[in-house]
Amino acid sequence: MTQEYEFERRLQLLQHKHASAAQDNAYVARVRDDGTVVAASVASRPTRRLRPLVLLIVMFAAFVGFKSLMLSYLGLDDYAKRLAMLQRGNDWEVAAAWALQVDPVTDVITYDVRPRVMTVVEAVVDRVARGDLALAANLPPKPDALADANN
Repeated sequence: MTQEYEFERRLQLLQHKHASAAQDNAYVARVRDDGTVVAASVASRPTRRLRPLVLLIVMFAAFVGFKSLMLSYLGLDDYAKRLAMLQRGNDWEVAAAWALQVDPVTDVITYDVRPRVMTVVEAVVDRVARGDLALAANLPPKPDALADANN
């Protein structure tokens, strides 16, 4: 290799390295008091390291929420029958039955939290049905309300 070729290759590698570092926000160019420009590295943000953990927590919460929804919809007896059917299946179904079994967290959400939430939902639905609470500001009034207002 010639010296000129080697220099060009090293220069291209450095340019590629600097371009990728700039895209990743790995460094920031700063101007000193004397007018010189200095590239200073930026400390990595800890939020990037936590993103996979947050994603796993959200997925776990969604899965537990799904299990508690199914358990409250089907009831404990029917849910147990369906789990027993899954446990008699192939390897994937056995694994799904293991993952879908009732655990303490699902039990708490199903039997302690859900009735409280449903009480609030039922109260809101009752108020909407009576016309006390409009779901949107531009909804027209109920026909009964117009007849009562005219009398």
